[in-house]
Amino acid sequence: MRLRDAIIDTGLRPGDRLSAARTAELLEVPRSKAAEVLRRMVDDEILDGSAGDVRIPQASADDVIELYAARMLLGDVLLRAAAHRPRRYLLPARRALDAVARGAASGEHVDDADLRFQQEWARASGLEQTVRLFESSTVRVRMLIAVLRLDYARTAASILRDDRAILTALAAGDPRAAVHAWHRKIDAAVRHMHGRARSTAFDVQLWSRLTGL
Repeated sequence: MRLRDAIIDTGLRPGDRLSAARTAELLEVPRSKAAEVLRRMVDDEILDGSAGDVRIPQASADDVIELYAARMLLGDVLLRAAAHRPRRYLLPARRALDAVARGAASGEHVDDADLRFQQEWARASGLEQTVRLFESSTVRVRMLIAVLRLDYARTAASILRDDRAILTALAAGDPRAAVHAWHRKIDAAVRHMHGRARSTAFDVQLWSRLTGL
């Protein structure tokens, strides 16, 4: 997402205003196109505000918990379906996992590679409606990562370990093992992310209540 990358590069913070003129400059597109992008992102609740007053969203610990709890449950459905599909549908996920390994080795772009891997195994499920919901949550996750300035280089090894476990389980047709690895991965991601969203204390009870973890 070019706008997300621009937010990282320019140092915009939660609550900062994002005008059509500034967006056009960041994306190097006409102002009308920038206004359309902002309007669509507000409609999708990726950015806050309304026409003429668009802002970078605030990110609280509870926002992180809610988003990841919903994403985890969507992933459960997709993994169970993907585990019963022919193995050929996993080929894009295998290629995406190679990119995760390269990112883990270099310490760069691990989060992007990891989200792409998740997207590919989700698509392998064949569940079009659930995939759309999952990909919508991916856009929100990307924005949270940008807003919170998260660096996943230190957690690259565990990301790669869990991704390999997920793909191994899917290839073996073992949905239980795939879901278990997914839950471990999501739980670690939330606990990493919440530390950068400390407007309120991390509500462990809320996370456990919503996810059962």
